[in-house]
Formats: sequence, C-alpha cells, structure tokens
Amino acid sequence: MAKIARIVKDGRKMDYVATANVSNGDVVVVGKIIGVPHGNVAAGETVALDYTGTIEVPAKSDDTFNQGDIVFYDTSANQAIAAQANSEPIIGLVVQGKAGSTVGTIFVDLSVRD
Repeated sequence: MAKIARIVKDGRKMDYVATANVSNGDVVVVGKIIGVPHGNVAAGETVALDYTGTIEVPAKSDDTFNQGDIVFYDTSANQAIAAQANSEPIIGLVVQGKAGSTVGTIFVDLSVRD
C-alpha cells in the first residue's frame, strides 16, 4: 500500500510568521485558526502558536456564557463575545462560563473551528 500521509507535527502548535508585533498570551487569528503565541516577537519573526487546548480569555461583561456554547472573538475589543455581530471568528467552545452583567474571564476550548 502506498504511503498517503505522514505525521509532521503533533497537532498542537504551528509556526506563525507574525504580521504585527505579538506577545505571549495574545490571541492571534490566522484565517479560521485561533492561537496563542509562545513568546514575544516582532512583525516578520516566527513564533510557535498553540491552536488547541483550553485558554482563559476576557469576556464581554454584558454577555452570558454557558458551558458548551460556541463563542466568538472580537479582535478590536480583545474579548470573547457570545453572539457574532460582524463576522468575528469562532474561538471555540465555552468550558467554564460566566453570568451576564459580570466582569470576568471564561475558559475556551480552542479545538472547535468554523
């Protein structure tokens, strides 16, 4: 049988050439992939980007987030939002949510994509 595919990475990280300065902990959108860089780099430099796992992100204070909900990411406000308003990318599924009208963060599983 002919070899069809080969594993080249473990599927948790990818090399990302930054289009702007990024810092460890930033949320980076690459097409439909959401990731978090491992380090600080200037535009044009390469950094490892985690695109699976669970991350903690700031969440819009007026929104309610329940476990299992699909959540979106507002790149201009740098926060998770419960409803897509302007083609915001899906960041993943809520693992630990929060009630509306509370300031805080949520935990999001990055494995879900649009």
